[in-house]
Amino acid sequence: MREILDAAGPSYNIHDPSTWAQQAGLADQGKWDELKKWQDELNAGKS
Repeated sequence: MREILDAAGPSYNIHDPSTWAQQAGLADQGKWDELKKWQDELNAGKS
């Protein structure tokens, strides 16, 4: 994923796909509260 984002240009460099698979796994398991909590932690301090 990183390679694709890098090839897409500088507008996409802000994205970090390192946790996307794990987040998708939580969604697949229906663990919405756990996913939301983790996403809130990942986004802490970001606008």
